[in-house]
Amino acid sequence: MEQIAYSKYRLKRIEKEKLLSIGFYYDKSISSRESHYYSYQFPVYTIGNKPSMMGLISIDTTDGELFINVYKTSSKESYAPFYQTTYGNYHAVLEVINRNVLAELRKIGIERYE
Repeated sequence: MEQIAYSKYRLKRIEKEKLLSIGFYYDKSISSRESHYYSYQFPVYTIGNKPSMMGLISIDTTDGELFINVYKTSSKESYAPFYQTTYGNYHAVLEVINRNVLAELRKIGIERYE
């Protein structure tokens, strides 16, 4: 299974207007004077019709570095199996999460490199 959390991705055009038009927002919680981050949230795993886990894509507009995180909706806690896939029996859940993350990346125009 591909480890999305440790793969490198990029968005070809990183202009503020383009990011905002896609649905990104300025993320002041992780931005600083030196780095300006824009983030995008989307559901990656639902139970019934309620999202129980969310994906978060954050892009540093100063250098184009992109981060993908998955967290539990109820606690905002990172979903550990997304980052450490070798332990536990989370294959079925991770398959759904990975499929949804990859679909969202394609929709936005983010591609993998390296």
